[in-house]
Amino acid sequence: MKRYMSKLLKFLLAFVLLVTQVTFNTTIAGAMTDIKEHWGYEAIRWALNENIMEKKTNDTFEPDSLATRQEIIMHMSKILGWEATESQGIFGDVEGEFANILQTFVDKGVISVDVNFRPGDNLTRQELAKILAISLGLTSEKTDTTSFADNADMGEWAIAYINATTEAGLLKGVG
Repeated sequence: MKRYMSKLLKFLLAFVLLVTQVTFNTTIAGAMTDIKEHWGYEAIRWALNENIMEKKTNDTFEPDSLATRQEIIMHMSKILGWEATESQGIFGDVEGEFANILQTFVDKGVISVDVNFRPGDNLTRQELAKILAISLGLTSEKTDTTSFADNADMGEWAIAYINATTEAGLLKGVG
């Protein structure tokens, strides 16, 4: 359990990179030219070495690009070790093994059912907060506002998730 929590905390630190518009894609970090001077180098290197993320090309990671909804679900699936369940075909725009992985997140209440999942869309901070909070069992009593400057732009559904992940130290931003 302690090893799992250690891996999870390291992964979540890498996840925070998303908030500053960093994508997560993997492999061994040694030859990648675009991360050596990046502030998130250690977290990226860890995620690559653990095969949680993949690199974009043979020598680049593209640490300042955005992560897609599919990428984040795939990464969370790897770190949480949740076994994929057979897809019920609830999303019209996903298939194959990813549909099975996504079904697991639906079954656990992490992902809400809609007609389409939009796997290629960039993940928003609100969506990330929901995925992290539900997956990790994080809650917050504060459900009316957040400390973020763009609080007025957030959906009411996301405020408790934003606060839970902020209180846990997983999300940070300008207050």
